[in-house]
Amino acid sequence: MINAVICLLILFSSSGCQKSYTSGYQKSYTVGEFSYTEDALQYTEDIPGVELSGFKNTMPCELNSAEEAVELAKNEVTVGYNQISVCYDESEKVWAVLFYTSNMAGGCQTVYIDNNGITLMCVYGE
Repeated sequence: MINAVICLLILFSSSGCQKSYTSGYQKSYTVGEFSYTEDALQYTEDIPGVELSGFKNTMPCELNSAEEAVELAKNEVTVGYNQISVCYDESEKVWAVLFYTSNMAGGCQTVYIDNNGITLMCVYGE
């Protein structure tokens, strides 16, 4: 149940993305804004559905676009999805890539990745 709340918070929180719902197969994305600092304070390792380690993206590679962030974030995604939403924190230089299935409560995953291509955190919603 807490993971469903996390997913809904990710989708609708004021600190989260200003959503542009786009197809997971689309090659361009409208990028919303969010605060990585606020999300990192909210999603701590003691909360179920929050991962802070064990990621695949551990080697630096510069990210220059939402499309590159999405492609790299796909290395971490473990949920089924048909939609992707992308947000960027300009001050922290962090991307938040949300993978989800439209018309489904829960089952989402947000991958937080920095401009160096390093995954910082994953948050799951069930």
